[in-house]
Amino acid sequence: MAMARTSAVVLRAAERQKLLDRFRHELDASERIAPMEHGYARIEPYIVDQEQPGATFALIVYHRESEAWFGKKEEDRSFRHLLERRAIRIGDVVFDLGCNSGFTTCWYAMMVGPTGKVVGFDPFPWNAIATRYSAELNGLRHVEVHQLGIGAAEERPRISLHDARTSVRGGSSLVDVGIVPITRFAALRPSVLKIDIEGAEYEVSRSDLARLDRLRLCVLELHPDYIAQRGLSAQDCLDNFRRNGFAIHPEKASGVTDDLVRGGEPAAGFYYLERAVPSRFVVTARRTLSPLLRSMPSRRLRVTLAEREHAILEREATVRQREATIRQHEATIRALERELAVQAEAPAPGSATIGAPQAPTAGVGNAGDGREVAMIDRRSPLEQRIKNAVPRMEGWCTERKALWLADLITRHRCESVLEIGIFGGRSLIPMALAVQALGAGGRVFGIEAWSNSVAIATETNAENDAWWSTVDMKAIKTGFLSSVVANDVAETVVVLEMSSDKAFAAIAAMGLGPFDLVHVDGSHSAEQALRDVRQWSSLVRPGGILVLDDILWPSVKAAREHVRASFSDIEEIVEGGTIGYGAYRRGRAHDVAAQES
Repeated sequence: MAMARTSAVVLRAAERQKLLDRFRHELDASERIAPMEHGYARIEPYIVDQEQPGATFALIVYHRESEAWFGKKEEDRSFRHLLERRAIRIGDVVFDLGCNSGFTTCWYAMMVGPTGKVVGFDPFPWNAIATRYSAELNGLRHVEVHQLGIGAAEERPRISLHDARTSVRGGSSLVDVGIVPITRFAALRPSVLKIDIEGAEYEVSRSDLARLDRLRLCVLELHPDYIAQRGLSAQDCLDNFRRNGFAIHPEKASGVTDDLVRGGEPAAGFYYLERAVPSRFVVTARRTLSPLLRSMPSRRLRVTLAEREHAILEREATVRQREATIRQHEATIRALERELAVQAEAPAPGSATIGAPQAPTAGVGNAGDGREVAMIDRRSPLEQRIKNAVPRMEGWCTERKALWLADLITRHRCESVLEIGIFGGRSLIPMALAVQALGAGGRVFGIEAWSNSVAIATETNAENDAWWSTVDMKAIKTGFLSSVVANDVAETVVVLEMSSDKAFAAIAAMGLGPFDLVHVDGSHSAEQALRDVRQWSSLVRPGGILVLDDILWPSVKAAREHVRASFSDIEEIVEGGTIGYGAYRRGRAHDVAAQES
């Protein structure tokens, strides 16, 4: 299976060294309280670059245990298994219980993307510090780390530093650690828990996991020996999860078999605990009925209430199924309407003339070349939001083009939009505001590597390539993320930080698309521009729109001709004789050409 790879922010050697120096200083302070010893004895910290399934990132190695596990670049089989199962999704909130050096934390953070969140927990100060610094090393700002252990109740025990296990207390060197119930962080609404806490998973199994109403998956490493040392049963631990609504699926590659789970004491290894996430209606019903069930003295009354609760769940499942059918029918109707619109708007052969003046209509604006261009209502709040946003961002998209893009989206109800080449967000943010204004919960996907080497990978011209080789991409990215927050479009925007070619493979692997509108504004080299329109035009839905930027550039000429030969023309705009862009609709001609090729 071909896997798209997400890459972390690459720091220069000098920046890495500064980060290591800060980490070493903080590590010195932590060891005065909790010294590392035996299998966790400290070594001189260093950075190793990891290439794991679906992601490449860097990790700080600083004690013997982290060197043994993470000092090598061997592929992590559990990551591959999670990726193949598509268990981690963009936008997920993942709790990493037992984050250690941050190895799994960084991988999860790259999988959920900046619209998601990863919260790491580890009771040992040096592990919490290392995870924070590993996240900073990779530019993962959506990582949050807590120096806490997770248990069934709040306590502050003294535990041994000999093997750094929270489940086995006692030993020569002791340290006070904080233990809190997982429900303390219920407000963050996690969708995935990774649990590797050396036997303390028994306490997690006893927690009120019903309060984690969005939790659908637990990736559990079970430690039967550590649980048994405390006089407890690993089988009881799994049974507790079952009572919380989880189905137990052993991960076969770890040597665990179904027979060991069903009978006898479960084997050590990885387990996937999956639960159907109930709706808010079901959660409310459970919270209302469960206390009544516990308080009723009559068994007959308890049975009656349980039957009613079951009936409510069945009825809600029927309603959800009907709603899904209705949505499917609505989608079919919209597709038919779009197809009819394409047929109605398609010009007769030989009748379209690119750049020819059109008759003025109500509610239009002039593009600067004598042509009339449809615009959004000048009195609308959307126009004011776009006008306020554009000057505050880096990039070359004019205010007129930003309003034109927003008009395309609102006029044609483009709920699924993709842009190749974000840079500072000057065109993506206005499109996100327009999609948000439709009120249908649409998304805008943005592709950008923010990499000097990627920007000049294919030649445009000497002056352009010289500028792109020196621009501060880190500052541009920081400014864009600030604009996403400032314009309140974080829930609408999904960013894939990678090159256009890698992103095309990633989008295909994730099964995303087709899109209502695709804006191609990546590298303007002749080679990359042509490859971009060939690749990304295949992900424009029938009746959808492809927008191509800088159509007046000589290096974009072949890409423009390819689009014009395959798509029906909507309009090509020239501003001031130097700035040009065009919008083209995908119709039957494109589909026939695609089939013939």
